[in-house]
Amino acid sequence: MLRLYEALNYCLSGRIFHNTKRLFFLFLMILVPCYYLGSFSHEEDERSSPLLVVLEEDSPPLVFYNLEEQLQGLLIELWEDIGEKLGRPVEFQLTQREKALPMIRDKQAHFHGNVMSLEEDREEALIYTEEIITLNTFLFVLSDIPARSLENEQIGPVGIREDGYEKQFMRRNYPDIELKEYPDVETMVSQAVQGEVKAFVARYYQGMYLLDQFAEQGAFRPLELLLSHALVAGIHPENIDFRENINQI
Repeated sequence: MLRLYEALNYCLSGRIFHNTKRLFFLFLMILVPCYYLGSFSHEEDERSSPLLVVLEEDSPPLVFYNLEEQLQGLLIELWEDIGEKLGRPVEFQLTQREKALPMIRDKQAHFHGNVMSLEEDREEALIYTEEIITLNTFLFVLSDIPARSLENEQIGPVGIREDGYEKQFMRRNYPDIELKEYPDVETMVSQAVQGEVKAFVARYYQGMYLLDQFAEQGAFRPLELLLSHALVAGIHPENIDFRENINQI
């Protein structure tokens, strides 16, 4: 910048320029610093603006509304910690599963905060972070049933979330097991406690959390680990720097 001003001053002090040219250079002297100041201001505003994290609904205790209608849970704490380390405030939006990833693709949010690392859950247009946490999915059964595996005939129909990856997994790996579908995990667990099914499939932390809400202690038990996989974050390719920063945290 100093050399630019020196060059301009030199030109303005010469006699080879007409008044119109002198006015042009005066204009440049005003425009250039304004341009740089505007750029710095834009970068500063961008660094201080909130990161919008989209999270799928129906994920307690990872994310849920408390009695004061405020979001809380393990993922909320995790992303707030990530935002603090990135020097950015974080805002959250809960949405339905089928809307979450397209929001990142269309740049309506910075992150999809809880993508399952399964092939059918990914979208090719996005990029993904490394593992954030590991999730285990279990078969839960009524404790009175002396079953040792999913194939026990006493189990009967198995409760499953109708639009979840668990249903895809069960159809692919246990095609002969009868499934009873539910709109969400909370409904499934509450109906299981009321005796509608004797077993259901859920993530371990979610099943235990909801059983604590609806059932007496020990009414159901986790019988069999069905699969383990990572929870990752989905990011638009233009935000690849975010992925590198998160992977280093």
